[in-house]
Amino acid sequence: MERVQSPRCFVKGSIANSDGDVKDFFFEVLEPKDLGYSFQIRMAHFSAKPGSQSYRLQLVLSEPAKFCNVSSEDVTPGPGGVWLIERGECSFIHKVRNAERLGAAVVLISDIEAGDENFIDMMGTYSSDKAKIPAFYLPGADGKRLRTYLLYGKDAVWIKIPLNLSFVPLHMVRKPPWDPW
Repeated sequence: MERVQSPRCFVKGSIANSDGDVKDFFFEVLEPKDLGYSFQIRMAHFSAKPGSQSYRLQLVLSEPAKFCNVSSEDVTPGPGGVWLIERGECSFIHKVRNAERLGAAVVLISDIEAGDENFIDMMGTYSSDKAKIPAFYLPGADGKRLRTYLLYGKDAVWIKIPLNLSFVPLHMVRKPPWDPW
């Protein structure tokens, strides 16, 4: 049985950089099945440190899309879940703090307009900037596909985050066909 409460942290399914810091994680789309791929994401430098549980959460679009100037009356996603927010118009930490204040469990930020495969190291404005929820960067190509489905698909998108790929050979990981290996 999978947990469905709002997470505050997680750790499995990660890749450490040369300094031993864990920055890259994975999540898997559970439903709908036609999006059932594993996606790589990069943790923000100001993110809350992930813990050890995997969670089944709904992926939702933020409204407004860039999530810069918001109040509780403006927001479409309800509390909890993973909020997909578009890059641009304000700092990464500002977007994440807005989402945190309004109830997001996890934030994914993506450069949907560029739609490329590049990762961005999300930094805070100041070295002391810290978020209380996990925040990750999702490459634009993946963000664009997920956003399109969320806008025009009829089914809810449920993900498992993080995905534990510790003992899975790379060739067995079901990555989206549009992602480079």
